[in-house]
Amino acid sequence: AFTSNEEYSDYLAKSATVHPIRRCGLPRDVANLIVFLADSKVSGFITGQTHTIDGGRTLAAPSVQFESKSPDSNAQSSVGVASQADNDPKATPKAIPSKVSQSVPLGNKDRTVSGAASMLARLGRLDTGSQYGTPFAERDIAGRVILITGGARGIGATLAAALCKRGAKVLIADCLESEATSTASRLGAAGVFVYDQTDLQSIRTMFGTITEKFGYLDVLVANAGIMSGLGVDMIDADDQLELKNWSVNAVGCSQVVKYALPLLFSPSGQPDFGRTVLFIGSSSARLTVPDPGYGALSYRGSRAGINGMMVALHSLYCDDNPIARQLRQDRTLQRVVSGDPGYVASGLGADDPNTRGLTDVSFEDLVKFKQEDGAQSLEEGADNLVYLVCAESLPENGKMYYQRQVVEF
Repeated sequence: AFTSNEEYSDYLAKSATVHPIRRCGLPRDVANLIVFLADSKVSGFITGQTHTIDGGRTLAAPSVQFESKSPDSNAQSSVGVASQADNDPKATPKAIPSKVSQSVPLGNKDRTVSGAASMLARLGRLDTGSQYGTPFAERDIAGRVILITGGARGIGATLAAALCKRGAKVLIADCLESEATSTASRLGAAGVFVYDQTDLQSIRTMFGTITEKFGYLDVLVANAGIMSGLGVDMIDADDQLELKNWSVNAVGCSQVVKYALPLLFSPSGQPDFGRTVLFIGSSSARLTVPDPGYGALSYRGSRAGINGMMVALHSLYCDDNPIARQLRQDRTLQRVVSGDPGYVASGLGADDPNTRGLTDVSFEDLVKFKQEDGAQSLEEGADNLVYLVCAESLPENGKMYYQRQVVEF
């Protein structure tokens, strides 16, 4: 983007003025922070936070006691158990919360870890103040070409149904051929595409076919994703499933967005419609409000990465700043956001047979478990996504939304 060394030097000088320490960081700044954090006195009271190289804490670590869902009102939180045992070895151990299942076997049979167990991860209904069912000002999406990845079932299929009812040309993409075909037929979708989000050539082929048949996209909903490791000790998490979290949720998602962009920028579509990219977020991606310690290291990391992609895409193709304008030339998007459906009774997590501390759980078993745990319906969860696609305007662009409201992440 720079045509001369002087132009690049000027850019560096301007960037330095907005940096916390008014200059670009040096390797010694990073080293000094590492030495500071490694100090035995410091490590005792600073944890769960992200630091800039000037020592400023950018992420708070709220002291939240996640209460057990035990019917016994005197049950203590698991956080309290850990802290007491660590600080006072002579103290009488408190009762173990009922949500910890000691009967579930360890994932790695060749390893013995004292006290390790899977956790029966119950979240209960976490949603308050939902605007589900209330009307909002909508833009006309009739005839708009909308691609939904992971649209064969669950949240993706529910969103597809809502958009089909509004007259959109919905394209359903999924790795589940029979379910994708059945869902597309049932909803009257405009097209169905079978692809593998872990295979770059499969992604390229899909978008080549979409280009031939439709020529452009108005909206991309990057919904396809998996979840494993929830309620499982991280040491016991299945290696291949952990890798798949990244390959589907992060790497595959970024490649889908990349190859969708030429279709979103195509002049063949209606110029008056705001081209949109909707990422599907998660409460697990919200670093400012950490989830309880339910594991899922790679899932939560990959979901946080999705919000990072959203911010990067928005800053390049939506922001009105000279550097972005020069890099993108005349290519722009009008709406780039992420939406958190909340805790819904879907089969997300069924790829891991031991998810949530269950044993050999099936897709149907997991949906039933979530329903009994008080999860939202798919329609309630999809409401936020319908709003983000269909709303005439949004309060803010480049943000994460939950229940039609901007949330910090």
